[in-house]
Amino acid sequence: MGRRAKYLLIGLSNGKTLLSHLGMTGSYRFAEHGIDKPPRYYETEPVPKHDHMVWDISHPKHGKSHLIYADPRRFGFVDLYNHVEDSPYLKGTGPEPLGNDFNAEEMAEKFKGKKTPIKAALLDQRVVAGLGNIYVAEALHRAHILPTVLAGTLVTAKGKPKPVLEDWPMPCGRC
Repeated sequence: MGRRAKYLLIGLSNGKTLLSHLGMTGSYRFAEHGIDKPPRYYETEPVPKHDHMVWDISHPKHGKSHLIYADPRRFGFVDLYNHVEDSPYLKGTGPEPLGNDFNAEEMAEKFKGKKTPIKAALLDQRVVAGLGNIYVAEALHRAHILPTVLAGTLVTAKGKPKPVLEDWPMPCGRC
């Protein structure tokens, strides 16, 4: 099991990979393993009418089980690939925010000349893979950067990160 951007990657014993996006309300659960406490937002008991797929799986250590995919609002999806890198969903995605390829120089190059607000630029999956609204809002808040600041103003004309000085005025003016 792994992930790339906002997609779950489930490797199968036949070499194929399931690629899944949970949308807003999708979830996976094991039928044989109860949950200690109820989910935060949904009913405490699984509702079978929202179960869309059930896989019979076998684990070498834990034995047979059933993995259930449920999605009450049907915003998510599951797709199967011989080679997951062929997925159109993953083509052109940017670096992972916690990966070794994520650094200030690469971001500055992507922001060079952009007249897009920084929040929209960070939500673009081609710039940074997997960032959603909450992560971007929190990161900008902690960095004291207004979401409306244009991405291109945060880098030099040559596409290099602007140096941050201790007395550098914060864009929000009240930080």
